[in-house]
Amino acid sequence: MNKKTLLLWFIINVTLIVGCSSKPSFIPPSQPLQTLKPASQVTTPQIKKITLLLPLTGNLANSGKAVQNGFLAAYYQSLQHEKNTISINVVDTTSTNVKELYNRSISQGSDFIIGPLTKSDVQTITTFKRLAVPTLVLNTVDNYSSNIIPNLYQFGLSSRDEAIQITKKAWDQNLRKALIIAPNNTRGRNLAAALNDTWQYFGGTVKTIIPYNDISSANQNIRTTLNINSDKNLKPNAKFTTYEGNDIDVVFLIASPEQGREVQPLIRFYINPNIPVYATSDIYSGIMQASLDSDLEGITFCDMPWILQADKLREPLMSLPRNSYARSQERLYALGIDAYYLMLNLNQLIENSNVGLEGATGLLNIDKYHHVYRTLIFAQIRNGVATPIK
Repeated sequence: MNKKTLLLWFIINVTLIVGCSSKPSFIPPSQPLQTLKPASQVTTPQIKKITLLLPLTGNLANSGKAVQNGFLAAYYQSLQHEKNTISINVVDTTSTNVKELYNRSISQGSDFIIGPLTKSDVQTITTFKRLAVPTLVLNTVDNYSSNIIPNLYQFGLSSRDEAIQITKKAWDQNLRKALIIAPNNTRGRNLAAALNDTWQYFGGTVKTIIPYNDISSANQNIRTTLNINSDKNLKPNAKFTTYEGNDIDVVFLIASPEQGREVQPLIRFYINPNIPVYATSDIYSGIMQASLDSDLEGITFCDMPWILQADKLREPLMSLPRNSYARSQERLYALGIDAYYLMLNLNQLIENSNVGLEGATGLLNIDKYHHVYRTLIFAQIRNGVATPIK
């Protein structure tokens, strides 16, 4: 498929998305949540045995171990304050059907299940019509709002939830006319659709969604879609001007740090540099690299407290050695921490959706769909450094 055909195909699909938006499955709480400090001991006495269902071998071993280590760090930290008799059983989900492992855990007396981690395994768990014990899965399926299962609670690092938050943040800044730039893959298209739906739900307009595969296609597709002819740069004494349309006042960018470092300079070159750019946490590695991230300058994004308020949160929860998981797995380590405290505080959160638990991954509350929603912190890249903002 050549570049023209690829772009035409994406534009046809985008037209369908933009023209047929629907109400998002969930909108952030409109009122501030009452803050619940994490309990240090379980408030449900019948929980005596926990099973963690995690991938501990194979390609996802590092991810599973990061979650496990975060969970155990929180557990050992809690023991410094309160004694408990909870036993923890960790099961590798790599080579055995997760439904079989789940049933085996129940038959062996588990009172609470945490996991599995992968979306496909979580999808398998959602085929149960009812679960025997409270189960906190560590990912979110796309149709969670239409498939509520008793005892099942979905908690993951959902980029769709982040997409909702960056649109709300932009809307609150009185921005109304968006351009979306996203990778030309399934995940990119899904997040672009989530951004589009939420933005139009608030009342904003979307000029279009521009796809990209790499820096070359990003360059070409931005120019083609916005009808910018950079050839004029080659003419003697010609002055290149940025896109002058008044139908864009914000750009939503879906990109990894590596992609963002290439696409953000293009946005600044082709579009008015005063137009703000918003992104999900995908844009930030979580590791301070000012020289590299200078190419992300000015981008506003949301991320978890564990990343943006590290000094405040990490010291009390470093029971395990720092080399026990890769630095690239910090967010999954935080997911494990919060899985532990969600288990302890689950009853209170279920009973009151207006209560939020202060967690490492965000301010956590449970909505009517049994989905754990994370309210995140916002930051902006300034001089190559992620700087928290209000």
